[in-house]
Amino acid sequence: MKQIESRIAEGNRLKGQNFERAFALLNEAKSVDLIAADVPLQSSWDNVRQLIETALARNIDNDPAEPNVDVLNDLLDRQQQIRESYRIADAELKSLKDLKRSSNGFGSEMEEQKSRLESINIFSHTGDPKACPLCSSTLHSAVPSAEAIRASLTEIDSQLEAVTNDTPHLDAMIGKAEDRLAMVRRQLDEVKTSIISLQTTNQRISELRDFNSRRAMVKGRLSLYLENMPAKDVDDSDDKLEAEKLAEQIRAIEVLLDDETLAGRIESILSLVSAQITSLARKLEIEHSDSPMRLDLKKLTIVADHADDGPIPMPKMGSGETWVGLHLVTHLALHNWFFKKQRPVPQFLFLDQPSQAYFPPDTSAETVREQTEATNPDRQSVIRMFKLIVEETKNFQVIVTEHADIREDWYQALVRENWWDGKQKLVPVEWIEVES
Repeated sequence: MKQIESRIAEGNRLKGQNFERAFALLNEAKSVDLIAADVPLQSSWDNVRQLIETALARNIDNDPAEPNVDVLNDLLDRQQQIRESYRIADAELKSLKDLKRSSNGFGSEMEEQKSRLESINIFSHTGDPKACPLCSSTLHSAVPSAEAIRASLTEIDSQLEAVTNDTPHLDAMIGKAEDRLAMVRRQLDEVKTSIISLQTTNQRISELRDFNSRRAMVKGRLSLYLENMPAKDVDDSDDKLEAEKLAEQIRAIEVLLDDETLAGRIESILSLVSAQITSLARKLEIEHSDSPMRLDLKKLTIVADHADDGPIPMPKMGSGETWVGLHLVTHLALHNWFFKKQRPVPQFLFLDQPSQAYFPPDTSAETVREQTEATNPDRQSVIRMFKLIVEETKNFQVIVTEHADIREDWYQALVRENWWDGKQKLVPVEWIEVES
């Protein structure tokens, strides 16, 4: 499931993240006119590849020539010169206008003086400078004579005529100054317009160069992406179908592995196995087998549940005969269960001298043979043990290495090798000699 999910995730990454990356690049290409803005983007590698190739095939215009910087500098110098001329023309015009205003003031003053002097025409006089021209009374100081007043009036008229005659000439000078100022202003406007136009052109050229640089950068990124993009669309429909099937199996297995379900199944299995252990233990007449026996998985031992004394674990049950018997019946019961449920457990059991509890290891072979043939309780216990092995091993194999030699046909029929008296051994002597 993890392998399939990994393949699906990889496919989604190619379809999702790579398409997102492709769409982002194609939208950038649209923003710099490498692709038409109205072209739709489709989640298809063929469509993406076609659009990228179209964008890469679009030529980038050459950079336009930038205007000569000296031209702009000349215009700026020209502008400075014209501004100086404008300042001079404007100052000249102001001076002429001030002169005209002064002339007009002088003329007004002369007109007023003339009016005052002309008043001498309204009286007569004696010509005596000591007599008042109005009342002919004697004055303490002499007053100007009429001739003197007339002389002043004549001078004033002459000055007024001069001022009057100069006014048109002054107006002409002011007009020329205004025309010159207007011409300088036009020149200044023309130069200013040229400078602004040139600067605008430079800005447009700079923007165009930036635009072309962006287009070149986008084309480079598109070219790199094209080299690494998938060759074709990723089809994960089969993986998704397989993932759905596996998900159903996983759900079913998880139900079986649920803690409560698993605990219940284990409890049920242990109950059945323990019942068989109890049955086999009674056949061997093992101590405490009159009480129910069970396999304790936590302590990995056999427990006899006495009604009065409570649970008695195997270490407290006494003799080695009991321990060997309980080990034997437990193995037989488990192997029968494994075979019945077809569990992957090797179908054989290897036992080494299970009668050791009845015959100590240092007992001679002859003594073991004699005791086995003798009629005593130990012999009957050994016979019950081997008969139980024969009866309970219909579905799996048991291999036993044993000193006991029961002189009965059913037992002798089971013997495959006889190594009494050192004549034969488990490891052949010739193997040892060759190795030495």
